Amino acid sequence: MGRLKFLLFGLLVCQEAAPLVENSTQSRLYTNQIQTYGCNVNDFYEFEWELVYALDRSMPQGCTCAKSSSSDSECNVFDCECTCDMSAGACDPNCCCDPDCLEVEVSRFEDSDIGCLLGERDPGFQQCYNAEGVNERYSMEVTGTSRQALDELLCVQADNTDIKGEYLADPGNFEGESSIFDEARGQKSFSYPNYVPGDSKERGSTTVYYRGDAMRVATGSFGGFLPMPTAGFDGQCLDTNYGHFLEPVRGNRCARVVQSDLGRWCGSTLDARRFANLMVCSEYKTTRGGCTKWVPVQLGRVSFRDPSTLEETPLRNSTGGAVLPSADFTPGSGCAFAAVSICYYIYHTPEGAIDKVFLDATLTNMSAFSAGLVHQSFSLEFLSTQRAGEVSAKTAAASGNAVLRGRSGNPGYVAGRPLLNARAADRPGGGQAKEAKEAMKARVPGLLVYGASPLCDDRMPLQVVNFGEDSISGCVLRLTYDNFTQMCSQTGPLVRSTGSSSGEVRVPKYLWVDEASAYIGKFGNADPLDASQWLKMTLEEQPDTPTLEPGLRSCKYLTTSLHFQFLVGHVGDVGNPQAKVIGARAYYGSEEVVFSSESGVQGIALTTTVSFVTIEEKEYAPYAPPPPPVLWSVPYDVFYPFDVSSARGRTSTMPLSLSVGAFSLFMAYFSTHQTSALAV
Repeated sequence: MGRLKFLLFGLLVCQEAAPLVENSTQSRLYTNQIQTYGCNVNDFYEFEWELVYALDRSMPQGCTCAKSSSSDSECNVFDCECTCDMSAGACDPNCCCDPDCLEVEVSRFEDSDIGCLLGERDPGFQQCYNAEGVNERYSMEVTGTSRQALDELLCVQADNTDIKGEYLADPGNFEGESSIFDEARGQKSFSYPNYVPGDSKERGSTTVYYRGDAMRVATGSFGGFLPMPTAGFDGQCLDTNYGHFLEPVRGNRCARVVQSDLGRWCGSTLDARRFANLMVCSEYKTTRGGCTKWVPVQLGRVSFRDPSTLEETPLRNSTGGAVLPSADFTPGSGCAFAAVSICYYIYHTPEGAIDKVFLDATLTNMSAFSAGLVHQSFSLEFLSTQRAGEVSAKTAAASGNAVLRGRSGNPGYVAGRPLLNARAADRPGGGQAKEAKEAMKARVPGLLVYGASPLCDDRMPLQVVNFGEDSISGCVLRLTYDNFTQMCSQTGPLVRSTGSSSGEVRVPKYLWVDEASAYIGKFGNADPLDASQWLKMTLEEQPDTPTLEPGLRSCKYLTTSLHFQFLVGHVGDVGNPQAKVIGARAYYGSEEVVFSSESGVQGIALTTTVSFVTIEEKEYAPYAPPPPPVLWSVPYDVFYPFDVSSARGRTSTMPLSLSVGAFSLFMAYFSTHQTSALAV
């Protein structure tokens, strides 16, 4: 399933000034920060071992069993209602069913123009009949409270079938069974869904921030709002774009064209201090003069990126506080401390006010000889000042929200979200828990593969594998004949062991897969604290050992490609299917390569592909809950003047609720006409 995405080849591109100083030492992660997003994220999610649990069931977390006679551990008929809850441990904007949202936040969502996001299918609605139309010959005309009572009793469900819904049969678990990809049902079928997010609506004059509101700053620059430059149609940064409340900005990159007058650009556009010397209005205001409380932007983490090695070093003063130097231009040298990355972190209260604002910045030196095109990235994250309830082992197992992270679906995967990836976590001290529960060391944000690059080297970018998106990327490995013979002979620094049991076959290090990190989240909300929510990807060994033919200057079975395949099935209600990874494998491809270069150096293309295959859904199982208990039988004409026939040949027995309703209808009608007779 999914969209085919081709990755283009691309390139990456001191004097002490009065700095801004934040004296307090800033930790890598902010309080209540979602660990998936931001400029300061770790390689893996952090968690506490005492919260580890094991559900070990087929029903995904966050769903409720629709089969009353089945326990959660055995349930295969389930409803997943809160699909808008995409952040574990944090309240999702306008997701009123999110258990991480406080009551005051839900109330604010309901009052906004956007309202509550639909996280489930619309419930069955009622259709009603008025009292006058029941029997035209003997009209049941009543007034007042009796009329209201009769109208309410004349309502029925539009869908009165005893079948609660149709549910997809579980497609099974193909963990470790990679042969499924060689069968017809494991082959590729394409579909290209188009997802267009909705826009926020204009809101009223209240001072409470609602989702989509622009955040005013106490300056005339940037149009008076918090800047969030984004790329225009030509890829260049537009400073007239703004950040909007509760709408994160991620993966946002744009370019600055500075082919001439680098000195002017260095002191203005490339200076990170212009994004730090701001104050944001704590409340929503339509004019800058109407704001009564301004929140200053505080420094979080500032680092310097070496333009040669791309390694980053924190910039701190003697007390450990972050230091943000101004960009400085030196003729003949270039621009020092030019901004390449700006990240805002905005804390907001449950009532909808901005409490604190932090800024992370990454700086670098830009040579005057290489000036021309500068790429910058800008991001915006929102963090809550308060979490909903205390985190415990019980709440962690119930909601899977102990580890603050972004979900790739709840529970089923959403197309375009990262494919969750992890390795088995090592318990501190090497000890074992009493119940031997295992946890996963999940990678942020998910499975990573090498992206596209003109040359294969250690500076190649990493590409996130997104669910449902097929991709192909590669690079060119430049080899001398000595390097070529070493690779074919399975020696040298350019190959690594696959970790197979034989330990003989070695592959190019740019195609190497860590066998220990081969776990994939079954659902988009897979929790690192529960190992049963992950499946292990099959890593197939290279079947043939490379063979060198010195006389022909060729190498047979040289590994030149790596292929990932993921099998996807759907479970749950037919009207609300949940995507689930039910199988995964990775295997290597080989070919014969001839070293034919006369210059002494030859390029060999190394390729990585990712493919998602959706298994065809054929089985649907309707589920009808058992009938409610019958308390007593009633005469066949109890509902006169209504015409009621027995459905599906059932006996003339009525549950308590219908019997009470019929009796109430009769008494209301009788008392009304009795009162009219007495009045006469």
